Amino acid sequence: MKHWEEWVMETSSENINVMPLLRDLYIYDCPVLKSVPHQILSHSLRKLFISDCPELTISCLPPLLEEFILGKDAGSLSRSLPFNNTSVKVMWIQNSLHSTLPQGLSQLKALQTLKVVDCNSLTCISEELQHLTSLREFYITRCPILGSRCEKYVGEDWSIMGLIGRSHKWWEKGLQTNMKEITCAQDFVDLLTNAGDRQVVVDFFSPGCGGCKALHPKIWRMNDLIYRPEEEVLLELEKFKLHILTCSSKS
Repeated sequence: MKHWEEWVMETSSENINVMPLLRDLYIYDCPVLKSVPHQILSHSLRKLFISDCPELTISCLPPLLEEFILGKDAGSLSRSLPFNNTSVKVMWIQNSLHSTLPQGLSQLKALQTLKVVDCNSLTCISEELQHLTSLREFYITRCPILGSRCEKYVGEDWSIMGLIGRSHKWWEKGLQTNMKEITCAQDFVDLLTNAGDRQVVVDFFSPGCGGCKALHPKIWRMNDLIYRPEEEVLLELEKFKLHILTCSSKS
């Protein structure tokens, strides 16, 4: 199908259910194919495989799709997923030629298994994955760059990996890559030692403290103070101090 550019499906009505029993659809090795008839992406479809179709654009996923596989360059889907709610439970990304995962993964609220395989070009994982609270299995296999970045505790992306599939508590929301939750005294000592001359902001809180919860958004907003004008920094610090006083008066 090297020269297949258009998939035309002529019907007498837009509402006709084409191939009503079609459950699995494989589209691969179609380098100039640009689109797929929307009738083929019907309610019956449960599995969709797309690979080596760099020109393909798909604007809507089948509503009851359960397994979704992207191989090599899957066109628009390798870059960004359509913003329609799907029931996808299993997703594979294999032999990807891209440096990032597709945007829009966070909308796959039913996703339980994500497998990333043989993706030599992938350089990082998306913070969107933190919002996949149904995710139970996340496999990274034969991805040399990504594998080292996601190495437990020491990888650059471990701060994201550690939150995937978890229901975020209020003190975990907004956690940035240069922020760390301290779980023991040694963590605290190591963090201060490794900081060198850099400034470190330490937030002590109690999970049941309303003032601490109100203060939390101010903490992670301080993450980018170094890049902002002096007057904005001073204003943020004043608000920060006010919250601290409020919290102290209630404790």
